[in-house]
Amino acid sequence: MPTQAMCVSGGQILDALGLHKAPDFDVLVVQRLKDRVHQLEILSQDTGGVSFSLQNDFFTGNDVDDIVMNPSRHIVLCGIKIMSLTEFRSFKTRRMSGQAQTRMKDFIHVLAIDQILDVEASAQEPPVTREKSTHADHTM
Repeated sequence: MPTQAMCVSGGQILDALGLHKAPDFDVLVVQRLKDRVHQLEILSQDTGGVSFSLQNDFFTGNDVDDIVMNPSRHIVLCGIKIMSLTEFRSFKTRRMSGQAQTRMKDFIHVLAIDQILDVEASAQEPPVTREKSTHADHTM
């Protein structure tokens, strides 16, 4: 299966950030190749026991294709597409809202992702500068 037709979509994102130990590789595959998923099982055998898990069922078909093909929804690292952190957070919150009983790990993951995104956002904001006051400011 061509790597440009798939995107890492799960625990590996959190694993890379040190938030969760991922037991397998969660992936999205463009819808037109979804039926060829048995190749993931073969790939799993060739990687010494690392298993792959297809995550397409958590998304609509158009959404899967857009995440995999739209560069604003993933990053590319060493030729492998990885779902963006904001996209992964959105997935986690959608999954939590669709379940009668929220999985505690999803809730914890969203909180951790929010802290990371807040740190990134504040690092990108320009520093606050104080303007010099004029005499007119003090005469009111």
